[in-house]
Amino acid sequence: MSGHDSLTKRLCQVSPYAGRIEPIIDLMPEIMERNDQLRPLWTAWRQNATPDLAPRQYFSRREIKVLCDFMEYLYFASDAFARSARSGR
Repeated sequence: MSGHDSLTKRLCQVSPYAGRIEPIIDLMPEIMERNDQLRPLWTAWRQNATPDLAPRQYFSRREIKVLCDFMEYLYFASDAFARSARSGR
């Protein structure tokens, strides 16, 4: 597991969608880097995260909300969600 993968997995802990977006987790750093609202959060997390620091300890409530909204969006925009919607699950 690369350093970015580990950081991204830990960052996903803030969202109830973490398990559902697992297949696309490797895309998150690039997406966050390209987004003006998410870039500063990813940069700060990448530069300051330590193994014993949880995202909820590091980010403000407002920032956690932004991260959760992003991960919710990723899930509902994913192929996995589209497949489950088509199959009625």
